[in-house]
Amino acid sequence: MTAFSTHYICTDTALLLPSVFSSFKELSAPPQVGMYNGGLLAVVDPGTSRSFQESWSWLVGGETVVLMTTGFGDLFLWRGPEQGIWFLEVQRGELEFIDTNVSWFLNEFLNDPDVVRDVLRKNRFNQLKAKYRPLKYHETFILEPWPMLGGTDKDDAYGIGQCMVYVSLVGQALARDKGATN
Repeated sequence: MTAFSTHYICTDTALLLPSVFSSFKELSAPPQVGMYNGGLLAVVDPGTSRSFQESWSWLVGGETVVLMTTGFGDLFLWRGPEQGIWFLEVQRGELEFIDTNVSWFLNEFLNDPDVVRDVLRKNRFNQLKAKYRPLKYHETFILEPWPMLGGTDKDDAYGIGQCMVYVSLVGQALARDKGATN
């Protein structure tokens, strides 16, 4: 049993497809496609990964693979063995390097209490999950209006929506604002 499977339990799966993690030879038991811990994290399938990446190619490049999303629609990306794993906070449109080791990312990084608190925003996520419901594959909590449009973090300002639609719309809006083209 891996540290990931100890801390993250699949709570909703809609597809019996292999996850994007199945292509990593160093993982003996890659996580399956689905929502984990009520939607705190989502492991995506290759088709969904490509769809997420399309609206962000202006920032992340064409060889990027989306590995996971958070309950707030942020992305963990694989940019190849040389560039490794990155975090994309979609509302800011900024990438942050994590590491090049996928096993370490799953079993150490995602279990670090500071990461769970500050990156995954577990406490806030659990408040929203209790107020609304656990997320289904592939939903996310969306602040309305978006933070980049002046939204403030209040319980009643959140809704549940399709993660891919949200990520795509934000990526298109930021590309337009930054004068980027896909």
